[in-house]
Amino acid sequence: MPRGRILYVSVQAEAADDLCSVLKPLPVHIEIAHGVSTAIEILRERQFHAIIAKLEGVNGENDEDDLLRLLQNREGRTPVIVVTEQTDAGFAQRLYSAGVFDIMFMPADRQAFAGGIRRALLRSGLI
Repeated sequence: MPRGRILYVSVQAEAADDLCSVLKPLPVHIEIAHGVSTAIEILRERQFHAIIAKLEGVNGENDEDDLLRLLQNREGRTPVIVVTEQTDAGFAQRLYSAGVFDIMFMPADRQAFAGGIRRALLRSGLI
């Protein structure tokens, strides 16, 4: 029986399938939001133990603005993990300054990805 809730924000359905396979051994329920606007609506209705946001833009600028909107609409200190291909140090620093818990750079090793999620769940007190 799932004890925790994770909100996964992505526009790609196949990416959600990958996440579900990584998280399968954990006692969590995964809810998928296709886009930041949908995620914000969901966050207004429900609370989550962690949020995973996959940034899929080419230049990162629109994604960064969307992510900032998401961070402003989360409940309290809900940890947010960002999955991105953007490796610019300035970009990463802006995300951390905005309150992101962890950044996973793609392609992410499955074990590293699972470890980052476990750390976020530990922070939220779920495991």
